[in-house]
Amino acid sequence: MRPRPEEREPRAPRWARALLAGLLWLGASCSEAPRPWDGPLDGGVDDPSRPFLGTPTPSTATRGFETSSRVNGLWVSCYAGFQPSGDPVSDVTRLGMLCGPSNGMVPFDEELRRGRVEAGKGPKSYQFPAARGECFRLFAAAELGVGDLDVVMRSSRGTTVARDHSDDAWPIVAPDGPVCSPGEDVFTIDVSSEQGSGAFAAQLYKLPGPRPRAAGPPD
Repeated sequence: MRPRPEEREPRAPRWARALLAGLLWLGASCSEAPRPWDGPLDGGVDDPSRPFLGTPTPSTATRGFETSSRVNGLWVSCYAGFQPSGDPVSDVTRLGMLCGPSNGMVPFDEELRRGRVEAGKGPKSYQFPAARGECFRLFAAAELGVGDLDVVMRSSRGTTVARDHSDDAWPIVAPDGPVCSPGEDVFTIDVSSEQGSGAFAAQLYKLPGPRPRAAGPPD
């Protein structure tokens, strides 16, 4: 026997039933497909709102610097891509042109220091006057037969003012910037070979500035 109309259970409107079914379907779909931000972030991303950056790649701005361990700053970036040719005069000239004018430096004089060095033998030495506050930088290069050319700059007291820390045949002193004299002095440059033998060339650069005149006798 059918129930009388007043005994039937009330039914929800058709639009409400459709809405409920849609919400249930949507919830099931979202639970099945994992969201990108539910997993670990890649590429070192800290912000959950940016999960699609991927793995970082090396910057092209740093390419060409990876082969030189001495590259780190304005004074050293000038020689980052330098490759020696084995011709000392040509290499020193190129180093001077690359790192001199770009850092406001000019040749100390027109003289190009030249000589031959051999591992196990004494250095070739050169002297130059240094006024108080003057700043210098030396570029040197050797033939391919010299595996490690060493350069040391000393004061008149024998104190090491600067030296190169590389193990190649084209040292720069100082490698990270100019050397400035605290007072009137005569500096000595010692050039030697730690490995191999051959010819070398060196050129001294300075930051331009007036040299103080020596005091004359009183009037």
